[in-house]
Amino acid sequence: ILHIMKQLAPEAQVIFGNNALIGAFFLLGFIFTMPIVVMVMIIVEEGVVGLVPVVTSLIMLYVLFVIIIPLWYGPQAYKNYRYQLTHSGIEIEKGIIWKKQITIPYERVQNIDILRGPIARAFNVANVHIQTAGISGAALTEGVIPSVLPEEALQIKNGILAHTKHT
Repeated sequence: ILHIMKQLAPEAQVIFGNNALIGAFFLLGFIFTMPIVVMVMIIVEEGVVGLVPVVTSLIMLYVLFVIIIPLWYGPQAYKNYRYQLTHSGIEIEKGIIWKKQITIPYERVQNIDILRGPIARAFNVANVHIQTAGISGAALTEGVIPSVLPEEALQIKNGILAHTKHT
């Protein structure tokens, strides 16, 4: 039987982009902040006005990266995240630069949670967390199918439960 990998809800693009925005804001902010602070201190203390264009350029570059990274990352993460339920387990494929394929056999599934935080609720999506033997807690969930419609999340959960009862 040929199984077709399913794609997440289109809203995932915005959610992935939002997550990238937060990450880029903090990571790039950390990288850009120190040089900018040092140059501003030099400008203020030494009066080296020649550094003003450099500081301005660094700030503009930071803003550009913080805007461009999420706009690029959201659609790419969405396009590369797929899942399917097969006869033997749950398959998840994800990754933009580093591709990752996860197969979770049904007999290892211990618990399935459907999580809907404030952002997921705002976009009317849900995240399916598949916990396996030896791994517990949402942060340590082995399999995650993010940003699916709530009805699809329930279908995924019921589909997995139906397979686990047969194994």
